[in-house]
This record gives sequence, C-alpha cells and structure tokens, in this order.
Amino acid sequence: MSQSSSGSKTRDFIAYAREVSKQILEWSESSDLSLVAHWDADGIAAGSSLAFALIQRGILFKLRFVDSINEQLLEQLSKENLPVIFLDLGSGYLEEIVSYLKGKVAILDHHQPSSDKNEVVHLNPMNFGFDGSKDISGAGVSYFVSKHIVRDADSSCILAIVGALADLQDKNERRELRGLNSIIVNDAEERGLIKVEDDFVFFGRETRPISKAIASTPYIQIPGLTGNETAVINLLRSLSIVFEENGRLRTLAELSVDEKHKLLAGILQVMIDAGLTLPEEFPLIGKVYTLVKEDKWSPTRDAREFSFLLNSLGRMGAFEVALKLSLGFRGEILEKALEISKEYTNSIQSAISQILSLPGAIQETKNLIVIRGEGIVNPNIVSPISTMIAGGPLYKEDKILVVVSNQNQEELRISVRISSKLVEKGVNAGKIIESVSKKLGGVGGGHNVAAGATIPRKKLIKFLEEVESLLDEKSRN
Repeated sequence: MSQSSSGSKTRDFIAYAREVSKQILEWSESSDLSLVAHWDADGIAAGSSLAFALIQRGILFKLRFVDSINEQLLEQLSKENLPVIFLDLGSGYLEEIVSYLKGKVAILDHHQPSSDKNEVVHLNPMNFGFDGSKDISGAGVSYFVSKHIVRDADSSCILAIVGALADLQDKNERRELRGLNSIIVNDAEERGLIKVEDDFVFFGRETRPISKAIASTPYIQIPGLTGNETAVINLLRSLSIVFEENGRLRTLAELSVDEKHKLLAGILQVMIDAGLTLPEEFPLIGKVYTLVKEDKWSPTRDAREFSFLLNSLGRMGAFEVALKLSLGFRGEILEKALEISKEYTNSIQSAISQILSLPGAIQETKNLIVIRGEGIVNPNIVSPISTMIAGGPLYKEDKILVVVSNQNQEELRISVRISSKLVEKGVNAGKIIESVSKKLGGVGGGHNVAAGATIPRKKLIKFLEEVESLLDEKSRN
C-alpha cells in the first residue's frame, strides 16, 4: 500500500487494520491459525495481544516466539500449511516469506520493509508515512487489529503501551508516547486502565526503595549518586525527605508533590556541582504510565517496569511465563517471572563487567565503537546490552555502536545502535545493516536508530569495513 497523505494517513492506517482483522477472521473459519512473534518484549506483547483476542472469539491457533525468520522456520511453516500471521517481524523478510509461503500470510510489523512486494497482507505504519521507530510498536499494530476482532480489547490496549515503552518509543525530551501511540494511550485513559502524569522516570518508581531506584537506573547517570545508595540516602536526609515509614522503605511513587520538588532540586544541584547539564533524551522527569488496575508495589503496575519484565522473560526463553503474564496471570506466575528477571539482570551485569575489564574487548575506529563480545555476551541478550551501552559514557553520539556475540560456530549475532544526531544527518541503521549483511551472506535490518544482524563469522572484518565505509560516504554527502 502506498504512503498516504499526512491528513488522512491515520484514518487509512486504522481502516486497513480493520480490513486485516476481517481477513484473519475469514481465514479462521476454515483453519487454525499460526502466529509467529518476535521474542522481545514488544513481540511478546504483540503476540499476546492477538492471542487474547483470538481466545475470546474461541479461535484455535498456534503461537511461537522466535528471534528471527530463517529458512528452517519458513520450511516448517510451509509444511504446516496454515494461515500465518507474523507479529513484530516479517517486514524485513518479505522476499523470503513470499518465496516459501504461497498461501495465506499476514504481517503486522513496524520495522522497515525490505521491499515493496504486496503479495501478502502487510500492515506496517511505515507504508502510511509513520515512523515505525517512534510512532507505534509491533504491539500497537497488533492492537489496532485485535480491537476489531473482540470488543473487550483492554488487555491488548495495555500491552500496546508496554510494547511501545519496551522499544524506547518514549525517547524524547518529555519521555512521552507520540504518534499513533498517543491514540492508544487515549483509549487506555478513556477505559480507566491507565494514569498518565509527569513524574520521576527512574526505573523502579513503583517497586524499589528511593535510594535504589536513583542509584541503579542505568540510563540516567548522576556522578556521586549513580551506583552509590549511601550517597542517595545522605541526599534524602539533607533534604528532610523521609525514606522509611512504618519499617518499610518508601518508593518514588509514594512521595508527595512537595517532596518530589525538593528531591528534583537536590538532584539538579548535585549535577550542577559536577558541571553537568541535563540530557535531553533521558530527562529525570517525564511521562509515567501507571496501570491502575494492577496492585501497588507490583512490577506490572508501572508500564516501563512491566516492559522490562517481559523483555527479560523473552531473552531468557521463558515464553510460557511471558505469555501467561501478558494474559493477566499473577501469583505464582509473577513470582516465577521475577526470579527469571533477576537471572537476566545478573547475566547482563556480568557481561558488561567482563567487557569493561577485558583488554581489547572495546575497539574504536573513526566511525565505530565495536564491542567484541564473542564468548562473553549471550546472543539472546546482545540487543539489551547494546541499548545499555548506548545510553552510557562509553558511547559517542557521532559513531555507530556495534556489539558482537557468538550465535553458533559458524555465525555471529550483531546488534547496532546509533544516536538521533546521526539519524538527523541521514544515517539509517536498519538500511545500512540490511544492505551490508545481505551482501555478505547474512540477514539483518531494523529501525533507523537500532538494528541487528546475523552474519557468517569469517565476514566480521568485512562487515565492519563496509559499515565504516558507508558512514564515511554519508559524511561526505
């Protein structure tokens, strides 16, 4: 479908989503369905969203979560001979999908399309003039389809917000969801599902003690406070902010408005004393999205925490737990999810610690910062590690961050991040990685700011040279 004019693109997108829902319902009348979703938080939310709608309608389906699309998967889907619905992936593999699957196929995705083939049902916001990296997530695309399949789309609505936050689509000066995401947020507010307000955006605002939330949020670095809970406690005392009440440590969400104002002023003074200015992309204060029907102090109450929890489950391969959590199961399922999330966090911290301490693991060229994580970084967590490094002091915004890990004996998994500064100069990570990986016998793609690839191990040096060369070429133009 061609790009729509700016005045009607939202209506056109929603109208086509309705048509896609009708197509899926038509397929379900004569066959079970096969759902294939990406395994990160957004993909889990997208797959769970549609799964919830199908369950409500009594439609039978099979759901699998995958890291990428490959020949083995496509061959298996071809043998099953069921209508296939790809969620949060597929747009970057249009030619491969069309060549293997001759039957009924729908793609609900927000990544950059690899071609303009229209031989399958393809709902992608980028075909309507939206930016898939910030206007809507895979779970959001799934929501606009799911809401036309079942009337009670509350779960899908919540999951769409969780998916968008998981994909960092709030990465702006106000930390708010915009574009098509804003429509979803409005839907959630009208249904009484969510409360949106300006507040501290430290991780763990609903669950962690104030000192831990401030000291351990990876994407907000405050010299003297980050990594030092004692220093944060001393700051709270100096500001006369009570951080313990009735034997329990308070959370940021429990502070009064006056206490929050005092705390913000105190933190800003610490930053000024250190000679720092407030970063625009990750401010201290921004929009927070509270899922009001969840229990207080639960990690599923703050939408950002919920997204982290889903991502950790996906990366650790705990798909059944992730699906049940997305469908509303709590109790033992939530306890299990928290255990797995802790393992995930420990594995990331261990990998980053090894990277920082191993000589030669961090390499810098004219245009690249390369993290050689082979044998250190599990391929399942290479993407979140690249995101964390890109938000820390190691990264330089005029360079491309490339994190490398072992996929298997023959292949490497690569995760790439670039800054908004490079995007403004016309650099597109998704297109660069798709082009270079394909040229070298691999597969890859993604968004303008974030991308990933799987390439032959022996082609790594050539891969880095090609990416370096393309950025040089971009700089000259």
